[in-house]
Amino acid sequence: MDLGKKIAQVTVEGLQDIFDYAVTFPEGADTIILIAPNGFGKTALLSLLKDCVTLNLRRVASHTFKQLEIEFQDKTKWKFIRSFDGDRLRSEDLRRRRAQEEALWLSSRHAHFPEDARVVSFKRFDKSGKEVEEKLPDFDKINPRVLARALDRLPFLNTLSTSLVRDMRNGESMSVADAFRNNFLEIKSNPAIREMLAISSPSAVWEGIPEIRCVFIETQRLLYSKSAQEDGEKQTSQEEITRQAQSLSALLHKNYSDYAATSQALDRSFPNRLIARAREGVTTNTDELRNSLIDVEKKRAALTEAGILVEQADTIIATDDELLPKVVDALQIYVEDSQKKLSTYNEIYPKISVFRELMASKLKPKKLSIGREFGAAVSRDKSPLKLEGLSSGEKHEFIMLFKLIFETPSESLVLIDEPEISLHVVWQLEFMSDLRRIQSANPFQSIIATHSPQIFQGFKHLLVDLADQVK
Repeated sequence: MDLGKKIAQVTVEGLQDIFDYAVTFPEGADTIILIAPNGFGKTALLSLLKDCVTLNLRRVASHTFKQLEIEFQDKTKWKFIRSFDGDRLRSEDLRRRRAQEEALWLSSRHAHFPEDARVVSFKRFDKSGKEVEEKLPDFDKINPRVLARALDRLPFLNTLSTSLVRDMRNGESMSVADAFRNNFLEIKSNPAIREMLAISSPSAVWEGIPEIRCVFIETQRLLYSKSAQEDGEKQTSQEEITRQAQSLSALLHKNYSDYAATSQALDRSFPNRLIARAREGVTTNTDELRNSLIDVEKKRAALTEAGILVEQADTIIATDDELLPKVVDALQIYVEDSQKKLSTYNEIYPKISVFRELMASKLKPKKLSIGREFGAAVSRDKSPLKLEGLSSGEKHEFIMLFKLIFETPSESLVLIDEPEISLHVVWQLEFMSDLRRIQSANPFQSIIATHSPQIFQGFKHLLVDLADQVK
């Protein structure tokens, strides 16, 4: 989400057929905290908002609400209106009647009929409040087979061929292009269809609409892995925390590959650049050069201490005033090259630093280590401990912090439901300051739903009490 698409306000009508809410970000704030008693729809609101900002209109239609509007800081708006679709309901009845006649077709592609005949319309408005018209793509640029497969994802369409489609709501047949035009909004509101079309023709998908990336953290589910739920909570929590350690290892390996490639390219050209510099007679400020050498060594030491960089490199020997002029050109190029090489770690270093800093306070007296070969490891008195052996609270902290720091795209919208689960009271008190520390290394907007007064202690200016809006 670029800076122009940050959310300013969210308003919803008829949430769970009961609630009307307005949630506003205070000026200059990137976080708000929702509070309310159980049953007031905090989780429902977060879940609905996630599906709206990611434009998954089929999932949006499964929520119970009348209308949701998002106003962005650039004064543009998105509006989602949920309504009853009689044609869709009739199409489902029609498909049931045809099921016996077309059993093979149905069983192979459509094993389930949705009972709810609700649809959601999506409208955009510019800064002046004028509705933005959606543009149709150039169908000639899209592979007909891709178009047909995209239409086949809609439950009320039966693709007869790469050129002909039947609308099951009214039984009419039409060309693929006409079907695409008639159902364009629903087609490009489906993530699977968007992905399919984007491969063939990116301009056919959400032209002019910036992507808003959203991360929904349901804290009560952090320890569970869908692939192994039958094995019980302990096994799934092992899988998740181990997966993250492996993910960090892969990330560090990738960064090292970039570092090595940059180093190799610079080292190959070093002799020629040194000769060129000597020919040009470039002058160098020796005091600035000394300071630059010190800065390079400090950065290299910091990266090594953080577990990011593993090099067997000697520290540069301090040169005296008589010797320095004889090697000034080589040292200047060395400094410039070192700065370029180490810059490959500019993105990951702040994240690693924050992760180590926050986890260090949570794991005492244990110690967290970071390394390219193992990702993350924990020890106590120099004896290694299994990540899976950490307490429930420690695992929750590890997994949530890792997700926010390393697995949340920059400038995303982050929704966190009940972060207090499994956290010690002291950790709850630290949560908001931890979050702000994370946002300094990985900027994002966040909406937090909580029951814990410890979470928002000292941050009451960010509170939105939904109960106050219930009449």
